[in-house]
Amino acid sequence: MCVARYGGAAAADARSLSTDFAHDAVAPLLPPRLRPLRLDATALARLQAARAAACTRYDDGDPAHAALLSGLWSAALPGRPFPRAGVSAAWTEAGWQGPDPRTDLRGAGVGALAHLVWLSRADARLFRRLATKRGRNPPHVAVNEYPFCAAGANVTLWIAAAAGLHSGGGAAPAAGPPRGAPARGFAALLAAHEIEASTSITLAPYGGGEGGGNDCHGAAALAVVGALYAATFEALDDVWATRRLDYMQFPSAAADVQAALAGALAARPPSVEAAAADLRRRVGCKP
Repeated sequence: MCVARYGGAAAADARSLSTDFAHDAVAPLLPPRLRPLRLDATALARLQAARAAACTRYDDGDPAHAALLSGLWSAALPGRPFPRAGVSAAWTEAGWQGPDPRTDLRGAGVGALAHLVWLSRADARLFRRLATKRGRNPPHVAVNEYPFCAAGANVTLWIAAAAGLHSGGGAAPAAGPPRGAPARGFAALLAAHEIEASTSITLAPYGGGEGGGNDCHGAAALAVVGALYAATFEALDDVWATRRLDYMQFPSAAADVQAALAGALAARPPSVEAAAADLRRRVGCKP
């Protein structure tokens, strides 16, 4: 059963979050990125869930957050016992900068953990390829590779920026209508996404996790963000391999992938699959 958490005002607020750029009769003649964006109560609830998740900081006292940390350990370092208090030098093998991932999350918040765990469950093969740098096409292993988990935290931040999930300072969720073409494209994806309850993944901070219940709006938001996360991370790795880059060239690859992500969302893709395909095209990856 879907547990809605956004109150009865959602339907009324939906109208205020719709952005009309043309009369209904003209809209079909416009390019997708210029067509009116209308968010119903469901789309609004999904957008609120995504915005809230993007601004959730790690809380040591939250069992759902602790479960994400141990879940990532199991996925990235399988077969090893989870360390006491979650601190271990082995975390650097998974691509964190130090022995405690919580100090590396910074502005990405607990979402950085959630998206890595989501990827390990939704596409274990891609997770392992990105983590181990094996199976790339074309093959390439740099002398100084980018750190897997830390790069994943960056991808989380890129999506939040392109989708306009943060307020100006980044510490609070954005409010009001989506601002900018990429943010409107992201909101349109949330509105169009059809979620399968039987296959959806629920995790904190999207309303799931230990004691979190079954929040269908949060699960839908995570499904869209997760699909964009997988596509963006894979595009980054493909750019890395194709250009045969090394660690010091990470900023240039990051800038190109961020621009491609923003452009793909701004084009108002009809689905997350279309967004992923356009993202790959924009960075020159093979289909």
